[in-house]
Amino acid sequence: QFGTLKSEDGQDLHYRFYKPLGFEEGKKYPVFMTYYGGPGSQYVKKNWGNYFEQFMAEHGYVVFALDNRGSPRRGRTFSDAIFKQLGKPEIADQLAGVAWLKSQRYVDASRIGIFGWSYGGFQTLMLLAKAGHEFAAGVAVAPVTDWTLYDTHYTERYLDTPQHNAGGYDKSGVLHWLDGIESDKLLLVHGMADDNVLFANSTKLMAALQNKGTRFRLMTYPGAKHGLSTPALKKHVYHLIADYFDE
Repeated sequence: QFGTLKSEDGQDLHYRFYKPLGFEEGKKYPVFMTYYGGPGSQYVKKNWGNYFEQFMAEHGYVVFALDNRGSPRRGRTFSDAIFKQLGKPEIADQLAGVAWLKSQRYVDASRIGIFGWSYGGFQTLMLLAKAGHEFAAGVAVAPVTDWTLYDTHYTERYLDTPQHNAGGYDKSGVLHWLDGIESDKLLLVHGMADDNVLFANSTKLMAALQNKGTRFRLMTYPGAKHGLSTPALKKHVYHLIADYFDE
């Protein structure tokens, strides 16, 4: 099913969701909330979505996705909202989606889990850091945690240079908001040979969380790159994620 809700500045946000297999009126269900959220990738489309979302719907979850500001094909006002401030309007929009979810009679508001990969992994961390009380758990796969560690040709398009926007780099990084990440809510996953989002992004986050005494789950994949693209690794990581949310 598809619909729209409003961003904080009044723009339409498109969402889609699946009700779980065997849906029963009067029953409340956990939510599997997923997104990409970064520039260049429209997530909400009128197609069947991906197999993992269907798998989660078949296993008893409401599956929800929303395209936040910064996503493409919606005009410059929509896309340019993230300029010099990654992880701010996107998070506000995803939280508008959470508020909509919690207003639905069939949603168990205490059991909303979030999952993202790459820019989506960055969004999981920012959501847990800025509004962790809204979520039961989150999974971040191959997340950017510090934009000074990412490709300059991409990053400077949206954040300008560190010399011109030092504060934007700081506040767009997860480590600035680290105090908000609660123990036992995060599963962090990363391929150790990732040449897109370098593994250093996760090691920097691991060290910071450990120094704060924050407990988290971790799965690393030796020799694996950004997409964990072999059939064996795909099967392993998606069962890992599903089992984590079930638990």
